[in-house]
Amino acid sequence: MTSVGLNQLSYDREDLELTLGAGQRHPLVREVNGLLSQIPYLNYASPADDRLYSENVRRSVSRFQAAEGLMPTGLIDLRTLLALATPTRARLDLSRVQFTVAGDAINARSGPSTNYPVLYRVYRGDTLEVIGRIGVGAPRNIWLQVCCLDGGVAWIRSDLGAISGELGLVRIVPSEELPPEPTAATAAQPLLANLPATTPDGAPIVYLTFDDGPNGDYTQRTLELLRQYNARATFFVVGRQVRDGVDLVRSAAADGHYIANHTWDHVYLDQISREEFYDQVQRTRNELVNAAGDLFTLDGDVFYVRPPYGAISAENRQWLAEMGLTSVLWDIDPQDWRRPGVDAIAGHVLNHAFPGAIVLLHDGGGERSQTVAALEIILSELSARGYRFLNILGQ
Repeated sequence: MTSVGLNQLSYDREDLELTLGAGQRHPLVREVNGLLSQIPYLNYASPADDRLYSENVRRSVSRFQAAEGLMPTGLIDLRTLLALATPTRARLDLSRVQFTVAGDAINARSGPSTNYPVLYRVYRGDTLEVIGRIGVGAPRNIWLQVCCLDGGVAWIRSDLGAISGELGLVRIVPSEELPPEPTAATAAQPLLANLPATTPDGAPIVYLTFDDGPNGDYTQRTLELLRQYNARATFFVVGRQVRDGVDLVRSAAADGHYIANHTWDHVYLDQISREEFYDQVQRTRNELVNAAGDLFTLDGDVFYVRPPYGAISAENRQWLAEMGLTSVLWDIDPQDWRRPGVDAIAGHVLNHAFPGAIVLLHDGGGERSQTVAALEIILSELSARGYRFLNILGQ
């Protein structure tokens, strides 16, 4: 059997051709942890349980892939593993100042105020390089330009974490270099910017979301479980599947779940023209409104879009904003579409849940019996912890 050398060790090619993902345990995950910790801009620390493919591993792999120009799947395949061993973007000593996230999740924005849209979220313990700043006085008034998650820069308010190093050494970004303030026509905000983490009486909230349906019995069983636990969720629906699943879409809407847009046929939005983009999104919206618009009592329309594969560019966000729409991504991804086992799916969500987390699951796109079984465990265990389950509107 042929072997491949990696990190001064030798592995069977058969092992390296495995695809590793969330919730799995494998000796190679230890090597992945070690390699991630050697990428300076990731600021990654290898955990004590270094054989488990945790959510932190998934996020860091996805960020590395984006920085390397690879598809940010969050999965380890041979190409990603070899890239980790020989990274091309050795961003060393970007600055002498770092910012470490203090809360469970905070928003990284495209500009230095809450008027700018959220690009992505960063999580407790994430450490970012500070490469610019604006503002004076109290930390709440100072915004930091940080690098380099998801392959680019973003802005974070300085009071949302801890700063190490001398902030005065960091360059003040001149006003002419700042992105233009969003106008009324382009100011649509990703909803996750305002999602509450707790109910008014203090109960923690988790936001369950389901992609790729409707999908016959799997969607039906998902709805039944949600009813059993008095849970509300959000369904990101593929447009071309609506006609054969009208009753399921209507049932979900009637139960108080939010019905959202997952494009017409699950394309990479960042790889199509503006005209195709508009067609993918608007055609799905029209199909959903025609099928169940009379039941859309939450906000009367379909204002939220989840880009398939999480693939969305700054230009895509601009196009959505001009359409009055908002993209919604996720915080926790058990990669249930891989069917890694009921315990792996449920365990990944339960081990990483936090108040305000958006969880990605699938009711469609294939055989989903593992997800349905895992959902029952997730609902039962998180209910026992006091969690409430709301849709993306916080209802």
